[in-house]
Amino acid sequence: MFNEKISVIIPTYNTKDYIEETIKSICAQTYKNIEILIIDDGSTDGTQKKIKNLAKSDDRIKFIFKENEGVTKTRLRGVKEASGDWIGFVDSDDKIEPRMYEILMEKALSYQVDISHCGYQKVFSDRVDYYYGTEKLIVQDNAQGLIDLLKGIFIEPGLWNKLYKRILFEPLLKDLLIDDSIKINEDLLMNFYLFREAKKSIFYDKCLYRYISREGSASTSKLNVHKLCDPLKVRKIIYQETVNDKELNLLATESVLTKLINLATIKIKKNSKWISSYRADARKELKKFYKVTSKKKLPKKIKIMAKTAIYCPIIYRFLHDVLRKKHF
Repeated sequence: MFNEKISVIIPTYNTKDYIEETIKSICAQTYKNIEILIIDDGSTDGTQKKIKNLAKSDDRIKFIFKENEGVTKTRLRGVKEASGDWIGFVDSDDKIEPRMYEILMEKALSYQVDISHCGYQKVFSDRVDYYYGTEKLIVQDNAQGLIDLLKGIFIEPGLWNKLYKRILFEPLLKDLLIDDSIKINEDLLMNFYLFREAKKSIFYDKCLYRYISREGSASTSKLNVHKLCDPLKVRKIIYQETVNDKELNLLATESVLTKLINLATIKIKKNSKWISSYRADARKELKKFYKVTSKKKLPKKIKIMAKTAIYCPIIYRFLHDVLRKKHF
């Protein structure tokens, strides 16, 4: 067994009904040299009491209670407190397979990489979807890792199916790069900075993380300002961060355009009229952004989508609905 220590960070907020199973799945890891850092972000539902009781069962469990500041500050607080050589994150209502960290560590050390990541399972009440379970092994240098992240190929934007060398977090802790007001897609932004620091990463397509889809979670909750605007905000930051890299900036441009198109043509229901101002602003911004970036070698599909969304948004929404119905 390898000697390097893993700090597993669990940011939690009001998950007393789920966190016990999460912690048990981490305690049951075949890789034993771990510490489990539970950072409670001001829970009010009894989660803190549950954590204290769980900590009595395993001396590797450490807990910190803090005022509510959001998930980004909570994760980084965990990194600051970590004593491990490697950092892993687990959401407080998910589970991991018993050999996840053993396998990720074995791949990390065998291939001398800075990030080791794997596939995952998405668990619904009536089924389990696998992403993707091919067991392919893909080594990515710094450039390819960032390309795959921005393309959404092999690299899930979440932090939870990965093992990171702790040193990768130093710029995040030192320079406070991440806007902690971002609540949605903040994990994609953090991954961008971490993969930018990594010389090499490895992806092993075995589904070792169990992402539990629950009603009321961030991914299933109703639309709000953060779900509406944060994904665009993240992609605009990445766009600015990649201005000196032609290939990455082209991917970032495509990503910004796609989000602007989606926001500029979003349907407005009777109970969500508040969205109309965001839609109008997005349409104006889309027009300006496309004018600036249209000379880039963007895919023809994106150019057509952008023009249609700018000048014929009603037609765009109609075609989008028709194509979606055909697809499903």
